[in-house]
Amino acid sequence: MIGGSTFHLFLAFLLLKYSENDLQAQQQRYLELVKQQLQTYPELVEQQLRGMSKRREEMQQQADAALTAAGQALILEQSARAAVQANCQRQAQHTLQQQQIAQQQLLLSGSVGPMRNNSIQTMQVAQQQQQVAAAQQQQHQGIFSPEMNAFIRNGRFSRDSLARALGCDNAVRVNFDRKGYTAFCYVLIDPRVSGVKIEALTFETFVKSVFYIGKGTNSRPLQHFIDARNAMDKATNDQNLNKKLQTIVDIWSSGHGIPKIQFSHGVSDKAALIKEACMIDAVQVKNLTNLKRGEYHECAKTWDLTAKSQYGVWLLDK
Repeated sequence: MIGGSTFHLFLAFLLLKYSENDLQAQQQRYLELVKQQLQTYPELVEQQLRGMSKRREEMQQQADAALTAAGQALILEQSARAAVQANCQRQAQHTLQQQQIAQQQLLLSGSVGPMRNNSIQTMQVAQQQQQVAAAQQQQHQGIFSPEMNAFIRNGRFSRDSLARALGCDNAVRVNFDRKGYTAFCYVLIDPRVSGVKIEALTFETFVKSVFYIGKGTNSRPLQHFIDARNAMDKATNDQNLNKKLQTIVDIWSSGHGIPKIQFSHGVSDKAALIKEACMIDAVQVKNLTNLKRGEYHECAKTWDLTAKSQYGVWLLDK
């Protein structure tokens, strides 16, 4: 028989052994649970990273869509503005033709007879077919600036080009434009190149028809015609007119008037000079009758040639 104290020791031994086994089992289960969590942790991290990447892509798509919508709205605004301008030009074209051809007859013969639609059309048809091909060969033999060529080729601005042009325009308005100024920009058009159907005029043909880009105040554009008339009166076989005046005389001699387009009214002299210079760089002075490139002032002096040309293209397209 087992004594009382021995029995109690035996029971204590059994309890201790059971407790040790239970503790080891619990520790084993805990270790397995930790291993499982460690195995699943990378998957959870990867899922979170994928979710963050997806949200970032969605935000980028939303930003791109907003920017595209803004660009399309700007293009639609420019198209609507161009349509309104073209409609106004069509309405004024008949009166303008009569006035300019009457002016030409006065310059050449000293008298003006009644101008009828059939006489205008007869003069245009008889001479335009002979003049257009020669004028296109004489003018714009070279290429325009890379920025102008890209716009003509693609029919629109790239996002970066448009942003840069708008940035230049904003800089000019902020730094130069104030109330009370009277300067503006203008271009002289060769109708032998542009043709007389304004509604059929493309931007490329319009640019090719521009033979002079200027900055003016008051009646400055008319001074070119006065100079040409005076040069005609004084011209002899030993005298040569400069390229601009010779072009004006040639257009008059072909029976055409000279369309003059004014824009960017009410700006400062420096702002008008900067815009004039940018348009000249866009078209290239070799394709114009201007004697030199334009003038840049203050902040515009820091622009690179690409920015200048892109702003010039934007001004002509606007």
